[in-house]
Amino acid sequence: MSKVPLKDNLLDVAVFSLSLMGVNYVDYLKESYRTLKYNGHIFICEPSSKWKGREHELKQILKEIGFKCFDTIRNTDKFIYLDGVKY
Repeated sequence: MSKVPLKDNLLDVAVFSLSLMGVNYVDYLKESYRTLKYNGHIFICEPSSKWKGREHELKQILKEIGFKCFDTIRNTDKFIYLDGVKY
């Protein structure tokens, strides 16, 4: 997922659901930024058990890559949800 065979600025949406398990998950997020069009959306749904107490760390990583994250991180018993846009 860190090097998909897609052109730059091609996609409207990138979805990560139970897929940020690799140690190089930041590379996956960078690749989504590369392949998303300007104003393309990223949607993340990941296990709460992995990110509990670290939700803002994930949000900060997205900001550093170049995404604008929406303010709300939604939590349930099992999942966290985070949305953003390529800015």
